[in-house]
Amino acid sequence: TTQNNITSQVVYTSTLQTGVGCDSIIITTVNVNQVNVSVTQVNQNTLFADEVGVNYQWIDCSDNSFIPGEMNQTFIAANNGSFAVQITQNGCIDTSSCINIIGVGFSENNFSDDQISLYPNPTRGNTILTLGNLKDVTITIIDVTGKIVNTYSASNTDQVNLSLNNLSNGLYYVKLQYNDNQKVIRLIKH
Repeated sequence: TTQNNITSQVVYTSTLQTGVGCDSIIITTVNVNQVNVSVTQVNQNTLFADEVGVNYQWIDCSDNSFIPGEMNQTFIAANNGSFAVQITQNGCIDTSSCINIIGVGFSENNFSDDQISLYPNPTRGNTILTLGNLKDVTITIIDVTGKIVNTYSASNTDQVNLSLNNLSNGLYYVKLQYNDNQKVIRLIKH
């Protein structure tokens, strides 16, 4: 038995003979399925798997663990780190290179996590975003495909009522933009 690494289509022709001559010819075509694992970084914290219509599983490269619930073509990182996507197509599995995401979150001391809360989370449709003393914040709700589904602006308030009533159940990202800083919070509607 010979073992070959095949990287392109190969056609094998086998001739079977009996004791009196040629009996039959068998032609075997071996097709090679290659998985496209290229990833595009759409913006500072969003990755997009270029292959369409396959199974996706995003991976945290720090420990090579699957990120629960991240099985869509688009991945929005909620924190800094290194991420990859595992793609399954036609029974073949391959993983992209790791891509570093940096700069997610707030870089100024006056924009700390303890000021911000989102409740209830998970929600059935309505949730309250508390901003503490932050002013002039742009709030964007993004679905798992990276599509913006709603935008809010908060100028002179410390709370914003967010409505997901017209949206399907699933995972959403609430992105807060304040000056040059941003924060992404995961929000689940059930």
